[in-house]
Amino acid sequence: MAKINFNAMKRPEPETETRTFTDDLQPGAELVVTFLSRADFPEGLDIQALSEEWIARFAAPSSLPLAAADGSAIKVSPKLCQVIATIQVLSQGDLEGRYTFEEWVIASACMPTAFEGVVTFAEEIMTRARIRRPLEKPEIPND
Repeated sequence: MAKINFNAMKRPEPETETRTFTDDLQPGAELVVTFLSRADFPEGLDIQALSEEWIARFAAPSSLPLAAADGSAIKVSPKLCQVIATIQVLSQGDLEGRYTFEEWVIASACMPTAFEGVVTFAEEIMTRARIRRPLEKPEIPND
């Protein structure tokens, strides 16, 4: 049987999944999110590096809170930075069409139910990505 010539194969387009989220606090607003649906994360996008950058910039004790449209202050936590970094890495579409870090922070405060849905969606994708990595060593708890 002849070997397959992998070099002649075209790499498939990344698979994506789109979901729409709403929040009773913002009637008529729909938050549409498209994520990679597999572990084909773009080169150069690192969840850990993004979250560390944003924690240093937005969640440090000396950082000023971000402001919502009504002028209310939104305090940014390190956990929120980590969650938004995950969302950013999974997000698809042209850069102009993606939400910024600041927009995600405001969404978390103004559309909390929709934001929680986006976080759950991201967790589902990350869980599937971990399942598809059979060569990774599983963590064994020290009981």
